[in-house]
Amino acid sequence: MRSLEQINYIFQNTKMNQQLSIKQKKLQYEQLIEELRNDYQVVILNHFIQEYQTEEAKLYYEIIKAKIDLYFQKDDVY
Repeated sequence: MRSLEQINYIFQNTKMNQQLSIKQKKLQYEQLIEELRNDYQVVILNHFIQEYQTEEAKLYYEIIKAKIDLYFQKDDVY
């Protein structure tokens, strides 16, 4: 899972590197967003499985996963 420092570095590096085309930057951002989305889902799933260890945990996970997906989708517009 990426650390906050790694994420900040990637965003700053992408913004500062003017040689990249807009299309290349967009692809980098989309890749980072997808990786972040996956990282969050793993953390959330692990948390609920450890805390509840029931089918209820899966339901909570699906609800929060949907909210995370919605959050990231609103930022996916370029």
